[in-house]
Amino acid sequence: MYYMLLREKGRMTVSSISKTLDKNHATILHALKNLHNWMTYDTNIKSIYDSLEEKVNKIMLLHPEEFEHASTEEKFYLSAYVDLENKMIEQEELHKKIFDDME
Repeated sequence: MYYMLLREKGRMTVSSISKTLDKNHATILHALKNLHNWMTYDTNIKSIYDSLEEKVNKIMLLHPEEFEHASTEEKFYLSAYVDLENKMIEQEELHKKIFDDME
């Protein structure tokens, strides 16, 4: 389900998905095919996937900015890294200002 959600919602390539868990791209293709077949015949699996997909859709609606800029997982993490780096700089500046005010 993880692979399918990344493929459908994350617009990730099979190669990119395989790297997230250190798997071969053929493993991902095989898993995607099997899941599709299982969901055709097993309503419980289909229901679980639909529930997860709905949750992902809600998250994407709540935070569209996180998904617009990241067409790959690498870009998503790079964007998150830049955000954290900016927050760290802000905290360092605040810390310095507070420390300077104490003197």
